[in-house]
Amino acid sequence: MGDRWLNKLVPFDASVHKPIDLPTGRQATEYTSTSIDPISKKWMVHPSIWFNQNGDPVHLNDDDGVMAALYYEISSGNKFPRFSEEKNANIFAVDRTAKGGGRGGLLAMGNQ
Repeated sequence: MGDRWLNKLVPFDASVHKPIDLPTGRQATEYTSTSIDPISKKWMVHPSIWFNQNGDPVHLNDDDGVMAALYYEISSGNKFPRFSEEKNANIFAVDRTAKGGGRGGLLAMGNQ
């Protein structure tokens, strides 16, 4: 099957998806991860929670998360944030989480 199924996934969109209820009583929208983009060699901030065509959440490891992000960028034209330094990517991810994660808007945007 390979990774071709990854191109069917989409990131959290508050207008379409509901946050995931966690066992702790909290909710999650995207679980941001920071990984090296194999193409640009920059640090990419991308979700590790994606949604399939039925709207069900799918948790991906970092490698699959990067591949899903690249497929999504190609199909949508939107780009996930990238940073030259890992610390800046991590600061962005922590700040986004503190502001409500995916509830605050789409992580991938046009022409970033």
